[in-house]
Amino acid sequence: MRFILIFILSFFSNTVFSLADTDIIDVSLGGFHSCILKSDRADCFGNNGMGQGQVVQGFNNPRIITSGRYFNCVVDADGASCWGNNKYGQLQVPSNLKNIKSLSAGGYHACAIANKEVHCWGYNGRGQSTVPKGIVDPKIIATGGYHTCALDDKGVQCWGNIGPTPTNLAHVRYLGAGDYHTCALDESGVQCWGNNKYGQLQIPSNLKNIKQLVVGGYHSCVLMNDRVQCWGDNEYGQLDVPRDLTHIKKIYAGYYHTCAENENGLRCWGANDHSQSNVPRPLASIRTVKVGLWATCALDIIGVHCWGSNSWGQLNIPPSLINISILETKYALTCAVDVKGLHCWGAGGYGGLNTPKNLKNIRQVSLGWTHNCALDETGVHCWGTNQNHELEVPALDDVKQISTGGFHSCALDKNGVQCWGDNKYGQLQIPFGLKNVRQISAGENFTCALDATRVHCWGANKYGQLNVPTQLRDVKSISSGANYVCALDATGVHCWGNNNFGQAYPPTNLENVREVIAGESHTCALDNSGLRCWGLNDSGQIEVPK
Repeated sequence: MRFILIFILSFFSNTVFSLADTDIIDVSLGGFHSCILKSDRADCFGNNGMGQGQVVQGFNNPRIITSGRYFNCVVDADGASCWGNNKYGQLQVPSNLKNIKSLSAGGYHACAIANKEVHCWGYNGRGQSTVPKGIVDPKIIATGGYHTCALDDKGVQCWGNIGPTPTNLAHVRYLGAGDYHTCALDESGVQCWGNNKYGQLQIPSNLKNIKQLVVGGYHSCVLMNDRVQCWGDNEYGQLDVPRDLTHIKKIYAGYYHTCAENENGLRCWGANDHSQSNVPRPLASIRTVKVGLWATCALDIIGVHCWGSNSWGQLNIPPSLINISILETKYALTCAVDVKGLHCWGAGGYGGLNTPKNLKNIRQVSLGWTHNCALDETGVHCWGTNQNHELEVPALDDVKQISTGGFHSCALDKNGVQCWGDNKYGQLQIPFGLKNVRQISAGENFTCALDATRVHCWGANKYGQLNVPTQLRDVKSISSGANYVCALDATGVHCWGNNNFGQAYPPTNLENVREVIAGESHTCALDNSGLRCWGLNDSGQIEVPK
C-alpha cells in the first residue's frame, strides 16, 4: 500500500500565484476545489468536505494530477494514487496499472492509459467504466460526468451516457469531456457533441490558431494566440476571462471555474463559493493586517490576501481592486478603499454591503457587528442597522479617527472622544480626565483610548477587558478585539481580557513588533519575521501563507 501524508489546511485568497517561489508541475480543477501539483506535494484548496481539498505529500517524482467532482488522483514514479470521495470506489486504483501514460478523473470515476490499454474504475451506473473492446494503442483519455472517451489509432470512441460521436473527426489533437458533453480539436477546428442545455455545443465562429482546448463541467475554452475564449454555462462568470490576462501559457477548466497560467502565475475566475478560485500565494512586503471572526486579511505590495473561513464569502476578494489604500475586516465583512472608492464583501446581513455612494476622499473605514462607518472629507458616515441609534452620528469637528464596536461607535475629534449607539454596558460613558488622546479602539461592548499617559477602558468588563495591566510603558498602539485588548509598548505585545482560545497570550519570541491587531478570537502581529497569528484556528485563520 502506498503511503501519502495528508495535511488539512484552510487556504488563502487572491488570484495570482508566484511561479518564482514554487515548482508547478500540473494543475487540475474539480467540482468545487482546485489543485496545484509541485515536486514535493499537491496543494489543493477550496471545498474539503470529502477530503479533496487537502495538502498531500509523499509523492515520488509526480507528473500528472487530475480532479473529479470530489476527488483527485496523481501519477508519479510509483504509479497512481487518489484521495477524496470514495463512495463509488473511485479511489481504488487497479493494482495492475504499469507504465501509466495518462490519467483522467471524471465525475465519480477515473480512467488511465497504461500498457497501451484503457483501464477504468469507480462509478459505472451509465457504463462509463466499462471499456469497450477493440481500442488499440490509445493516445488520449477523457472522463466526463457519466461517460468516457478515448482517442486511438481508429479515432475517437466514447461510451457511457453520451450521444453519437461525430464521424468526420480527423487528426484529433485535444479531447476533453464535461459532465454531459465532449469536445475535440482536430484539423478542421473544434467540434462538440452531447448535451447543449447551457450552450456547450455553440462553438464561437471566430476561433483561430488554437493552441489548447479544455472542457469544464458545462463550459469549454480554447487558448489562441495569447487569448482565451470560452462558451457554454456562465452562471458563475466562468466564461468571463480577465481582460488584463496576457502571455498565457496554459488554461484549465473545472466544473464552474476556469484558470490560466502565465508568467505571473496561476489566475482563476468563475465560481468561488468554496475559495476554489483563490489561488494560494506567499505574502510579500505586508503593509497592514486585519483580523475578522473566522478569517484574516493582509494588504501587501500585490493586493489583498485573505485566508480562513469563506462561510459568508469573506474571502471572495473583488478582482477589480486597484491601488488599495485602506483595508478593514471585522467579523465576517471586509472592506477596501481603492482609486474607485469603497468596496465591501462578505456577510451582507444588516446592510453591510449597502455602502454609501457619495463618499469623497475616504480617510478611514471601521466595521462593527450590525453597522459600519467611514470617515471622508465631509465627516463620518455610517450604514447598517439603527436599532441602537448606531447611525445617529453626533455633531463632530475635525475628526481624526473613528472606531466601531459591536453596537456603538466612537470618534476622536478636536474636542476629544465622542461615542454614540448602544449604552447598555456603559460603553458611551467616557471617563473624565482623558488628555491628548492619540488613539481609540472599540470592542464589542467596551471602548479603550490611549492618551498622553496611559490606556483607559470603559464599558463591559465580563472578561476583564477593562483591567489594563499596570506594567505598560510607553504604549505605541492599542487594538480592541471582541472581548479583549492588546497593546504594543516599549517591551512588546501585552493582551488582557477574554483568553478562551489563547488569543490574549502572544508568542514570547515576537521581535520588533510594528503592528498588533485583535479580532474576535484570534490575534495577529507584524514583526521582524513577518506575520504571526495566534488564537482560534478552527478555519485556518492563523495559518499564515508561506
